[in-house]
Amino acid sequence: MSEQNRKTVYSACALCYHSCGTEVDVTDGRVTAIRGQQSHPLNKGKLCPKGRATLEHLYHPDRLTHPLKRVGTGYEQISWEQALAEIGAKLNGLKEEYGPEVLAFFCGSIGVENLEIVSLTHRFQGAFGTPNFFSVESICFRMRVRARQMTFGKYVVEEMDSNLYILWGHNPAASDFPLAMAMAENMKKGARVVVIDPRRIAIADKADMYLAIRPGTDGALALALIHVMIDEKLYDADFVEKWTYGFDKLVPHVQQYTPECRSGHLGKS
Repeated sequence: MSEQNRKTVYSACALCYHSCGTEVDVTDGRVTAIRGQQSHPLNKGKLCPKGRATLEHLYHPDRLTHPLKRVGTGYEQISWEQALAEIGAKLNGLKEEYGPEVLAFFCGSIGVENLEIVSLTHRFQGAFGTPNFFSVESICFRMRVRARQMTFGKYVVEEMDSNLYILWGHNPAASDFPLAMAMAENMKKGARVVVIDPRRIAIADKADMYLAIRPGTDGALALALIHVMIDEKLYDADFVEKWTYGFDKLVPHVQQYTPECRSGHLGKS
């Protein structure tokens, strides 16, 4: 095997929307190693467990590479031709009996990590004739985008370099690798951390404040915080007057959500 068959390719991990920078070693057209890109500003040479397992995603012996059909309590391997024929016959039968709307397509995030899948899904959807398409954008993530746009006028994102982090039902160590790295660096510089979570996640032990609320009481806590902000006039009155609406209805609504109600509804910190 000559050195001419070996090369390093700079790429990006596509296993989540962060798209961390990677350095990929390729030998004879096969990936042989992957590591974080040292010069990348987001992951700075590191990868999360998912990124480090890229070789297994590509070449693990148990990875599915052919269709399987359920037979009894198990599965048997069938050809692609048989699989496509049976699936096509089933879909056409449902379409003929109930109309194309019988079929709905669900796709994961339509961000940077799934653009090709989304494109193919839309083509299939159009060919079949159904308008039914939904994804995580339909039921959770896009709602967050819309709420931020309505509140702030644009989609604001988390600031990596901050003096205060509020982790409200969020565990960066498990789901937001770049943010976890940034927090670790900034906590050494004095950044403060507040954790609001029924579970005592690991970083709660290092946090300046940990609120172990009861499951399902996030809304009550948020309303209690708003109550204090209004009662103690901690908000920007000029901004509220000029740029918001509905404040006159919010004030009486939050009066019942006092900090004292926390003992009965939110649990102890």
